Amino acid sequence: MRPPGLDDYERIVHALPELSDGRIRLRRWRSADAPAIVAAIADGSIAKWIVGMPWPYTVADAHAFLKRTRRDWADATYVHLAVAGEQTGRIVGAIGLNLHLDREAGEAGYWVVTGDRGRGIAPAAVALLERWAFDELHLKRLELVIHVDNRPSQKVAAKAAFSREGMLRSYLLHRGVRADYWLYGRLPSDAWPAAAPPAAPGARVQTPRGEPA
Repeated sequence: MRPPGLDDYERIVHALPELSDGRIRLRRWRSADAPAIVAAIADGSIAKWIVGMPWPYTVADAHAFLKRTRRDWADATYVHLAVAGEQTGRIVGAIGLNLHLDREAGEAGYWVVTGDRGRGIAPAAVALLERWAFDELHLKRLELVIHVDNRPSQKVAAKAAFSREGMLRSYLLHRGVRADYWLYGRLPSDAWPAAAPPAAPGARVQTPRGEPA
């Protein structure tokens, strides 16, 4: 199959379906999700690591984020997805993919609600988004950029079978301090982790249930 050209990416991004593995579902954010976002970020453990995230985090911040997700979707520059429980529909996390289409690559980022950590949600979400990015967008590379002190996120990268490729020294300014970050990479040809094979039983892709409110 011919890899998509730059003109094709917008169409593919706009057609992104909801993604599910039978336990979690990745879907577009909705305006009604604002209270859940604020509650998830309330204890400060997420904002501690995410560059540019306001803190304290308010309902107005959540609505500004949701507005940005719609703009980024329209521009096909960044894919923002809520991570919800398949059975409950409750927001348990978030995942995004910053698209660098000039080099056919994407940089992923994620967070998980405090009470839902340790259940394999982040690696599962990364695997779902990764399959779509490689199979549909035909990206040639995915990246994770993780603060050197963010051990939990580094564990997620390892579980998702990303390779730690090197340190980006004094890479980003966060909370007034320039910090070092690890660069992780993954290619379509890399082996899939044992817990997330390309065609895992029960994994499925479903079409959207409607545009976000």
